[in-house]
Formats: sequence, C-alpha cells, structure tokens
Amino acid sequence: MYDAKMEYLRKNVFAYDDHKFTKTYYLWKNRKPVSIYPHTEPDQANAYYTRTEKGGEIFFFSFINKGSNERIFTCHSFDIVAHESGHAFLDKVCSEFNDNGRLITRSLHESFGDLTAIFLALEHKGIRDDLLRKTRGNLSKKSFLSALGEVLNANYGYNQDGIRDAIGDDDSFSNSNPRSFHELSQVFTRAIYAILAQTFEAMSQSDSSRSKSRTLF
Repeated sequence: MYDAKMEYLRKNVFAYDDHKFTKTYYLWKNRKPVSIYPHTEPDQANAYYTRTEKGGEIFFFSFINKGSNERIFTCHSFDIVAHESGHAFLDKVCSEFNDNGRLITRSLHESFGDLTAIFLALEHKGIRDDLLRKTRGNLSKKSFLSALGEVLNANYGYNQDGIRDAIGDDDSFSNSNPRSFHELSQVFTRAIYAILAQTFEAMSQSDSSRSKSRTLF
C-alpha cells in the first residue's frame, strides 16, 4: 500500500510544520520524544526504529527501484510506516524485548510490526471493501493485505509481491535450521493471520445480516 502523495500519512501519521516534513516529535518512554526523520540519506531500501538516550527514533530512506525505475520514499508506504510504528509501540510497552538479541525475540518484534500494518489497514472501510472485492471475501487468498513491504521488492512495478507475506507454508521450519529473524517472523504473522481469516469466515456465516466489511472491522 504505497501512498505516493502522502495523503493518508499527512492526515493520520505525521504532525508537521510548514509542510516541510523535516522531523516531528511525540512524547514516548520516560517522557522522551520519538523523533521521526522522513527523508534520510544515504539512498537505501530501508526504514528502521531505534531507541537512543534521546528517545525513540524512526528513520525513513528513499531509493531508485530497479523494477519501476522510480524513486521510492519509504515514508510514503503505509505498510512501512505502520510497521516501524509497531516497533516503537512495542518498545514502549515492553522495552526488554528490544534489549534481547535472541532470534526468537527479534522475530516476534518483526511480526508485531507486520501485524500492526495489517490491522491498521483494516480500520479503513475503503481498504476493507477493496480487499473483499478482490478476494471475493476469502481472506485465505494472497492479496495486497497479506503482502508486506511491496515497494521494497526489486520487481515492484511488475508485480505486487511483498518482501514477506502473511500467507504461506511454514512446514519446512525446523529448530535445527533457524532462519533469519525476518524470515522466522512470518511463522508468528501467518498464525495470527490464519486466525483472522478463519474467524472472519465463521462470523460471516453465523451473521449474514451484517455486511462483510462491518464483520471484518
């Protein structure tokens, strides 16, 4: 979900001064601010949250996508902004997770970011209606909702596959063959997404008087 004109982000995410989008502040842990840097150099296909003595910091970068040959600003992506905000929120309520370098803990942090993007998207009726139309009400089908971070895919412009997906097969996972924390995070994300899809199907069947969009909300 890429918002090139920043229309959603202007209204809902960034508080800004004189439309410059240089950096903004929100009070966070220990009354210290989260600093947001929408346009950070150098060029790279990335964004990240970190905690410093100054407070939390979220950095967004830009890059030239090889597939579409356009400059992509990660701060324009709903998925990416929501994902990094999820990291910041989890760090606020459970800071020890961010201090733990274990693979499983870092994977959980990544999954929380991805799930934040998914559930925040479902708050918006237009997105829900578009999703239900394209999947014909079957959330178990891969879609723009399950695909995460599409703009970071090298083939963006040719397809809409994300760098991770909330739908997939995790049968190959083994504790004896640990994955990267980004890859392992999909185990958590896919489990929660499967529960979402199954719950939505069951609720839709049990109460046909309510619209599917409302049920999904």
